Amino acid sequence: MVIARQNHNLVCLPDGKVLAIGGCHYHEPVSNPPFYGQVMRAETFDPATNSWTADPENVVMSTPRWYHSTASLMRDGRVIAAGGNNLAGWNCENAQIYRPAYLYGNPDRPAIHNQPTEMVYAQEYSFGFLHVEGRAITRATLTRLASVTHGFDQDQRCVPLKITVSNGQVHAVAPESAGVAPPGYYMLWILDDLGVPCQLAAYVRIHA
Repeated sequence: MVIARQNHNLVCLPDGKVLAIGGCHYHEPVSNPPFYGQVMRAETFDPATNSWTADPENVVMSTPRWYHSTASLMRDGRVIAAGGNNLAGWNCENAQIYRPAYLYGNPDRPAIHNQPTEMVYAQEYSFGFLHVEGRAITRATLTRLASVTHGFDQDQRCVPLKITVSNGQVHAVAPESAGVAPPGYYMLWILDDLGVPCQLAAYVRIHA
């Protein structure tokens, strides 16, 4: 990573990147108050380039979070970070919202409608969408519903879907098998050519 950390949380994002948020430099908060070695800047891993990118120095968390903290992707594309017994025993009974980079500079976002609520493996489904003028829908993904603590949720995943777009419809093929996407609930996303995800993901149950 760009910033060494531990006791952080990892969150899969709808664009296939992975967010590292929170954490601290030390196994225990041993440095002098009010620092305690906390890491206040998030960073993102891009598997396409195999590289990490840290947030700008002025984009920082308002509350440090490490051991027993949690972070999860929200339906609107933001991430909620909560909890943590930080600062030498102080339990954080609060939460804060993080906005990934894809939400900056692109206030207008696509939308899904008439989407399926269930998908059977390897079947094709069609659903409507609205997109920003001058921008095209180029991707659709599924992100597994997550509950993250103590670092990461091993069940997290972002599954790209094979799609074609025509006549105002997205035609998407469900994951081919449980080996790719285990049965259960996911959030269905569409993304435009700027990498901006839809306003609200749709909840979908994947099954055989």
